[in-house]
Amino acid sequence: MGRFRSKLIARSPSNVGKWPLRLCAMRLSPQRSRAEHNKGLLRLRPLVLLSEFASESCMKALGQAALLGVLTGVAGLATWKIKGSPDRTVPCEISQLKEGEICLSTVMTEWQNNVVWVDARLRSDWIKDGLPGSLLITTVSGENFDQLLEQAVPSLAEGKNVVVYCSDVGCGTSLEIAKRIREFGLAPEVKALHGGWKALQQAGLIPPKP
Repeated sequence: MGRFRSKLIARSPSNVGKWPLRLCAMRLSPQRSRAEHNKGLLRLRPLVLLSEFASESCMKALGQAALLGVLTGVAGLATWKIKGSPDRTVPCEISQLKEGEICLSTVMTEWQNNVVWVDARLRSDWIKDGLPGSLLITTVSGENFDQLLEQAVPSLAEGKNVVVYCSDVGCGTSLEIAKRIREFGLAPEVKALHGGWKALQQAGLIPPKP
């Protein structure tokens, strides 16, 4: 036991904070020797008996780890209280927009209420959680674009700008629909919303379902 204690104490200072946790985490693992493999037998590694010193080190190391976890959680909570909840809105950099796209922030600050919203998603999605007052104009699932556009002409011809949205950032349907509406010259500006429905939802513009 004395030799074991001396070896433990003689470890380098850089490992003092690490090796007790490693020692605490030791487990038995099966190992098969060549001779025993032929016999189909398993040989277990011998148990490593922890000395009183090692046991105390284990408890101390585990206690320090638990305390660190608590302090980290408290610090995170304090930061949240000071700065508020993290911003979960879809990021939108004007310089990174594709041709024909627009940021939601631009729509809200510059166009405000002078907008007609067009949903280019599935009809079922539009019915379930579309932006209130939006029009359905799409080509997905065999929808007839010309027929839907004809039905929407009275709203599109009011002289307002048109913003088309689909599901999220990776959806390209809104760009396609915006381009086709633009070709008819029904509105001053026709843009596809960067971030789509997800941007609207994260901005709190989609009413939550009861």
